[in-house]
Amino acid sequence: MNKFIAFEGLDACGKTTLSSLYAKEKNSVVHSAVIEEALELRKVIDTYESKESAFLFFY
Repeated sequence: MNKFIAFEGLDACGKTTLSSLYAKEKNSVVHSAVIEEALELRKVIDTYESKESAFLFFY
């Protein structure tokens, strides 16, 4: 039986880290909610000192 597990939480709380470790342990796949086109922009925003800019991007 296939299962779908969703990791939920605030930005930068470890969702990706935990889901990746779990997927590796269970030999399964992780699907990200962040679209490919937004990954570069997310990296740029993460370099800003102001965390408000990241909040506004994801809000």
